[in-house]
Amino acid sequence: KHTDPQGFGGAPSTPPAGKLPALWGFGPEGIKKEPTAEEIEEALSVTGLDKVETSNDFIRLPKGMSLDLNSLAAGYAADRAAAVLKKHGLVNFLVDAGGEIVYASDGGKIWDIGIKDPESENETSVISLSNGAVSTSGSYANFYKSGSNSFTHIVDAKTGKAAKTSLLSVSVVAYDGITADGLSTMLFCLPPEEAKKFTATAALFIEEIGGKLKTTKTGEWGNLEKW
Repeated sequence: KHTDPQGFGGAPSTPPAGKLPALWGFGPEGIKKEPTAEEIEEALSVTGLDKVETSNDFIRLPKGMSLDLNSLAAGYAADRAAAVLKKHGLVNFLVDAGGEIVYASDGGKIWDIGIKDPESENETSVISLSNGAVSTSGSYANFYKSGSNSFTHIVDAKTGKAAKTSLLSVSVVAYDGITADGLSTMLFCLPPEEAKKFTATAALFIEEIGGKLKTTKTGEWGNLEKW
């Protein structure tokens, strides 16, 4: 089974950033254009959890803010689907939410999860797991070009700009879908060398450097790898 990003990804670590992906053409309107510095600055003024007021009874957003939970939503949806299957007594199953995979077994079943090569339909790595989740965030499946520039759907909520990086994809193993989803997006937005220092989880980084693909395995990825 491939993990392959199909537009699930959205903003990285600050979910209330709905205006930013839309500004870059990845919202409901789908107007693909590079925004001006003024438009980015205005969108950043209504971005960030620090601007959201919450209580037990309500969530209040400032004027002009919208929510984009895509960096977590697919992983959460996969977790919820897995919970329903467990409630009905299933012990061996795999849920695929288009790049976010949640899997479970009774110990006898081992799932082989293949990570797609960004430049082909082949698998660049296969890991064997029994219970947990895998998420892939990447730039190669949902992007557009404007002149000589290429813009991905993953928008950095700190800078307000579509992520520019040598990374093509980041795959992460975690104990549940929402954690794997959030971590893969966060690591994709960090500078690659900084992201690779995060070894608390198993991760696979695929970069394009000098026209060639480079893969880096961190944490326990190598121990989980079948080939």
